[in-house]
Order: sequence, then structure tokens, then C-alpha cells
Amino acid sequence: MKNIGFILLSFLLISCFVQTSEHERVIAENEQLRNLVAISARINIEHSILVEQNAQLKNEINGLKNEIYLKILHTVSYVMGGYENINPEIRRDMFDHILYSILVNEPYLTEIWTVWRPNALDGMDEQFIDRPGSTTTGQYASFFSRGSLSFRRETRGIILNSHPKIHTVISLIDRPNSRTDIIGTPIDKEVAGILVIGIEMSVPIISSQTNEVVGRVGGFKFLRTAK
Repeated sequence: MKNIGFILLSFLLISCFVQTSEHERVIAENEQLRNLVAISARINIEHSILVEQNAQLKNEINGLKNEIYLKILHTVSYVMGGYENINPEIRRDMFDHILYSILVNEPYLTEIWTVWRPNALDGMDEQFIDRPGSTTTGQYASFFSRGSLSFRRETRGIILNSHPKIHTVISLIDRPNSRTDIIGTPIDKEVAGILVIGIEMSVPIISSQTNEVVGRVGGFKFLRTAK
């Protein structure tokens, strides 16, 4: 009987030890699970923060790039605004050369243009009827565009026409807030037969002598190809 009692007591002690060990194991596993869940939550939060920071950084970079291109347009506008100090007979050729040179050296600009009020540039619209960069009435409205999306500094494939939406630009020149810069929202546009997404922007040209808005200069900045 003593042996049986001893055996039963030993069995009970072993059972208690096993149950205690199993309980502790379950507690330890639950603690590990809670730690993993907490770590996963922290990772998700940190990932969300990184995604947000990355988006903010991209926006800041794009904003900075927009500022760079706006400064280019402002520089051109400033030069054009002093047109009355230049021989009238060479003004169009000089300004065309400036626009052409910028398009050659700025691969992510796919278009650059300028539109002036009728006879505002040189008073010689009649003499320039159907000239490349002038309209059927001779109004100065040069529009340079790329024939390819090579994103290299090159002179090949650059096309000169008169602006295809001259009346839209003239309405910007005539409106009450014509002195403001315009930066559009991203839009789809076909460039060299490829659908791309980009931003249109333009700035006023103000005469350095009369302080009147006489035209606008603008461009289309490539962002990415459309999917």
C-alpha cells in the first residue's frame, strides 16, 4: 500500500509539473505572439510613414523642378520684355533662336512657345505672313516641339510651327490677372506619337518700357509616359 501511495503521489507531482510546464509554455508562446504582433504593427506604421515621406519628397522634388523651369521661362520673359531695345527686323529670329536653344538643352521640355499680341513685337506682322512661327496674319506665335522622346541634348527633330491654340493664349494675355504665372495640373498629351503625362506652364511677357503685358512664353514639361 505504501508503494502504491508513493506511486500515486509521484504521478500527481509529475502531472502537476507537466501541467505547469505546459501552462508556462502556452504563456511564453502567447507572449511571443504578442511581441510579433507589436513588431508587425510597428513595421506597418514605419512603412506608412516612409511611404508618406517618400511621397512628400517626390512632391518637393517635383515642386523644385517646376521652380527651375519657371525660372527659365522668367529669364526668357525678361529678355523678351526688352524687345524695344532690339532692331525690329531681327527680333523674331533672335527670340526663335532663344527658344530653340532652350529646347535643345532642356530634354524634359517637350515644347516651348511664345505668343504676342498682334503687331506688338515689331509692328511688322504683314511682312511676316506665313513665316514659320507666325500666323496667316503674321502675328508672332512661335511654337517649338520635339519630334522624338530621346531625352538627350540634340538638335534633330525639333519642329517650328505657329502655336496651335493661339486664341487660348491670347485670352490669357487679355484677362484681368494676366500677370500671373500658370502651372497646370498633370495632363495626358501626345508627344512624337507617344502618349505622355506632363505639365503646361507659362509666364507673362511684360514690356520693360510700357509695363504692359504684350505676350506669354510657356512650355510643356514631361513627367512620365502614360500607362
